[in-house]
Amino acid sequence: MGKMRGIEVVDLGRILTPEEMAEIYNISTITPNISKADDLGRSTFEAIACGSILLLSKNSGPYREVFRDGKYCKLVELNAEDIAQGIEHILNNIDSLKDEEERLRIMNIVNWEKNKSKIIECIKELIEKKYGGERNDRGETG
Repeated sequence: MGKMRGIEVVDLGRILTPEEMAEIYNISTITPNISKADDLGRSTFEAIACGSILLLSKNSGPYREVFRDGKYCKLVELNAEDIAQGIEHILNNIDSLKDEEERLRIMNIVNWEKNKSKIIECIKELIEKKYGGERNDRGETG
């Protein structure tokens, strides 16, 4: 624990359980994820599932493709002034940022039950391309 650049930093000394993380997301107005280079992290989807508004970097391509600025998300430049303005914007516009239709759209992106048949079809197509559709006695490719 201590201060880092004037911000109170808390080190819990351990990895939190999923239940503990859900509790934190549920009481958090904002969940920041503003690194210089980041792929889509599970934490962003977990936060939205719990109703927390995301503060994300405009520089991350994956974030710009999935999340819409102004709908459960504020995209910012990676500088202190823009980040501070983003936080202020979220705190002043919580109700208008919490768009339930958008939250459900985002949750459907990571819905395994909804997407598993699409994933299986993609895997089958890749196998077909690699092995040319040849099948053995059991009907298996390869």
